[in-house]
Amino acid sequence: MTGSRRSPVTLRLARVGAMAVALAAVAVTPATGRAQQSGQGQAADTTAAASGQPSQGVALDYRREVFHFPGGIRNPFEPVRAGEALGPRFEDLELTGVIYNETLGSVAVLLDRTTGKRYRVHESERLGQARVQKIRPGEVSFVVSGFGQSRTEVLRVKKQDKETSG
Repeated sequence: MTGSRRSPVTLRLARVGAMAVALAAVAVTPATGRAQQSGQGQAADTTAAASGQPSQGVALDYRREVFHFPGGIRNPFEPVRAGEALGPRFEDLELTGVIYNETLGSVAVLLDRTTGKRYRVHESERLGQARVQKIRPGEVSFVVSGFGQSRTEVLRVKKQDKETSG
């Protein structure tokens, strides 16, 4: 034989065994160190650590602190970009068409230039941080809110040059 090779399964088992020994050492170390610092009750702390139960003198309390921001304030530790949950940014929208009908209701067709996604909206519907205020032939007015302020914006359908060949 030229050399001994271990199978992948044997190598994995060896790694798992080494990790189990390391975790056991870490689990016992804090209880043993606490017993040595206090100088008394070493036997009680050592047996408590071995059994996995806390000693009677030490009460362990495992709770995670959770903070809720009041009034719907955004968590400053979360990323600003929340994906498509907030909808498209108004600055990325382009009005591509309007289907105008006074009696049945008008529809505006918008394009998100960054993703290429199209949206169809009616009056008083929200799209991201913008609410459709009024749809007129060839233009749509929005109320855009953000950072505690609102502004009115108007998007117009861009005229396409028709090239006539002939």
